[in-house]
Amino acid sequence: MALGIQNRGFTRWWLPVLALLMVMQLTACGDKEPEQRKAFIDYL
Repeated sequence: MALGIQNRGFTRWWLPVLALLMVMQLTACGDKEPEQRKAFIDYL
């Protein structure tokens, strides 16, 4: 029984941390659309 309580506390702590890391990872990709647009125009 104690293991279940300990596991829930562990999950409650790691779930927000994991969500924050995922958001930071997605925002770190950045928007390269202007560079891609210029490269496509140069290609044409």
